Parts: sequence; C-alpha cells; structure tokens
Amino acid sequence: MKYQCIKEFEIQMCDDDCFMIENEFGYIPVGSIWEVSESNLLGGEVHLVCVSGCDDFGWIEITQEHFKENFIEIGE
Repeated sequence: MKYQCIKEFEIQMCDDDCFMIENEFGYIPVGSIWEVSESNLLGGEVHLVCVSGCDDFGWIEITQEHFKENFIEIGE
C-alpha cells in the first residue's frame, strides 16, 4: 500500500548505523510517496520507505499517531 504525505514535518537524521545525529534534522515534504514496510530498525511503530519525492530520507520510522496525522492512503 502507498501513502502520500499531506503535512510537511521535521524528523531527526540518522547515520549509516541507525544512530540519531544530534541537532541534525530533515524534512518530509508534502506530496512525497511512501510504502509501509515490515522492517523495524529503530523501534518506531511504523516503518516507511520513500518511493518518490523525498531527498533527505530513504526510510523513516514514526509513531502510529504521527502516521495517521501526516499521511493518506493512495492505493497500491
């Protein structure tokens, strides 16, 4: 299933070893397209992989609440 970001938000950057980088943030842009994945690298509730439109992140993990607030389902 694919989801589209409907509200830009900021998220903390991670290094190649999945450690949070202090005071370094990127933005998830409105209109970017994401797929939910079963992976869970940081312990987040929802793991999303960018399909298109997001240069700062290849994947993110967010809470279920943040997911419902910022994304809508757009199909497969």
